[in-house]
Amino acid sequence: MEHQRRDFAQYLQGRNLVFVMERFKKNLASELSAASEVGHDWGRIPDLFSFLSNLILRANVEALYGEHLLRICPSFCQGFWNFYEAFPNISKGLPR
Repeated sequence: MEHQRRDFAQYLQGRNLVFVMERFKKNLASELSAASEVGHDWGRIPDLFSFLSNLILRANVEALYGEHLLRICPSFCQGFWNFYEAFPNISKGLPR
């Protein structure tokens, strides 16, 4: 766990963060252009928050961990949101 903390501290600040953010911006633009829900009329997206949350998560995961994770595990994002929603219940009783 300590090595992960060091890696995050080294690669997610300063000049290294610029490279990650450039990848994120490129990925997000690609996700937006590939989204079939986006047309000329954004007013037709029923749940804008969920729509953008999923696009941002996919762009972020790919920027940080590469494109292979989402390729070999296409349900990763849905699993992430399931865990996120369940976390308040599964974390009850854990030390703070």
